Amino acid sequence: MNEEETWTPTEKDIEWTIGHLSSITIGGVWAPGGSGLEYERTGESTLSLRKITQHPDSGEMHRRVLLTLDGTDWDIIEEEAEMVLPSLNPQEEQYQQLLRQQAIAAQWECLTEDCSCKLVDMPLENAKWINGGMQAALDENAQGIEMERWFVEFPCNECDNIIRIDPKDYGLLGGDDLFFRWVTDHGVYTVLTREQVVDMVDSDLATTVCTALGSMLNDEAVPPHMRGTYCLHAPIQSGEEE
Repeated sequence: MNEEETWTPTEKDIEWTIGHLSSITIGGVWAPGGSGLEYERTGESTLSLRKITQHPDSGEMHRRVLLTLDGTDWDIIEEEAEMVLPSLNPQEEQYQQLLRQQAIAAQWECLTEDCSCKLVDMPLENAKWINGGMQAALDENAQGIEMERWFVEFPCNECDNIIRIDPKDYGLLGGDDLFFRWVTDHGVYTVLTREQVVDMVDSDLATTVCTALGSMLNDEAVPPHMRGTYCLHAPIQSGEEE
């Protein structure tokens, strides 16, 4: 009996998966990285399989998702799933998948009753990155691991609700320009491209307006996707709101 046949989810696997699905707004997409799967949260505790790639790894990952949610309050609907042939151009497939996810994200609304403000229209530039600490998670092979759990928060335009979403969903809503921008009490850090770094160094501005980010900055944890980047640092002026 091989590893695929003997795999069973741990309690941490189940806990993380339910927590992650609960953080996705209804209508939101879950596409585990590199799995060839695409799910949509279609109800309070309902997950619908939308796409599955015709590949053994996709089938095995879906089987593990089914095992993980078996015995919980979550139901998985498979009847309307589309079988997708593996693309001969992986880069183009990734791009098309991103466009699909962005189109779905553009329809997400505030969860407050009687508030229909779309998340994409909210002040995403005022978002704050929240470190939720170490939590159980699943890697790309559906194995239980410990990793930092981060959230992104921003206010609704039409009510007092504070929206909290997964970083990947924030990236779908705000695009790379906002995703690679970190607002702190000490200033705004924006990731520079290689060409921009060269320009900054050649013009002797790098030492005064640029900052290399590690895992911590001013006793504050740096969001994982910003670590190891070289950023333009714009200080927040006295009296200026974030």
